[in-house]
Amino acid sequence: MSGDIAFEKEIQRTISVDIRYIMFIIDKYAGAGHLINEMTIAPTHKEKMSPEDLLAAELENAENDPNIIVKELEMKEYLGTLVPVMDIHSFSSAFDLAVKQWGSSKDVKFWWRGNIYTTLKK
Repeated sequence: MSGDIAFEKEIQRTISVDIRYIMFIIDKYAGAGHLINEMTIAPTHKEKMSPEDLLAAELENAENDPNIIVKELEMKEYLGTLVPVMDIHSFSSAFDLAVKQWGSSKDVKFWWRGNIYTTLKK
């Protein structure tokens, strides 16, 4: 099938058929619906995961991915509560990460470059 480079009409023949049409013919005209039933067309999905399970699966995948650095956040005390220290190069990255992790709220605080910020979006 080198027709993209050079077509040799004496030896090359290519037929393109949509797989849905082939399956229709197998099922309806060949009477071989049992073959279609044996095929795994699309994997079945498990029950929907809870948010906690999704987070745990995401963290497990991140820990096994060599391109992702996973580290525990440093915590600092602020007015009697511990707030995470976002040690990231830009404020927008720190803010977006905090919102993704803990949601947007005036009650959720994080520390970035010596200042305390909330994740409240205005």
